[in-house]
Amino acid sequence: MGYKESLQAAGAKIVDFGYFGSWEGNWWALVMYEGRTGWIHDYFGSCSVCDAYEAEFGWDREDAETEEERFKRLVEFGKTYLDDLMTQEQAEKRAGRDLDWDLDAEDMLEFVEQYRDVMLVSLNL
Repeated sequence: MGYKESLQAAGAKIVDFGYFGSWEGNWWALVMYEGRTGWIHDYFGSCSVCDAYEAEFGWDREDAETEEERFKRLVEFGKTYLDDLMTQEQAEKRAGRDLDWDLDAEDMLEFVEQYRDVMLVSLNL
């Protein structure tokens, strides 16, 4: 389980999802949600202090909660990312923002740009 699964649990259809970095870095998702299609970007880390998913759910956490309770939390966690989807233009601008120093920025921008025609033509964004 992770970010992708939380978005799906919240009702988003994942068009594509990518992690950039190893211990810590960025993640990007192109999603369809409630009739809208757009991009989500956030960061991940290697510990509960620097990773939102791990802080919420832990990797080896053994709680007294039921599977149903945990799924409800997963849905709520995923929904926090779905309010403000980025347009293609916004995503490209964000992905390329740190090209001068971020070793993953070029890959992120390429990942986002591959959907430019799809987003602008097929999805009318």
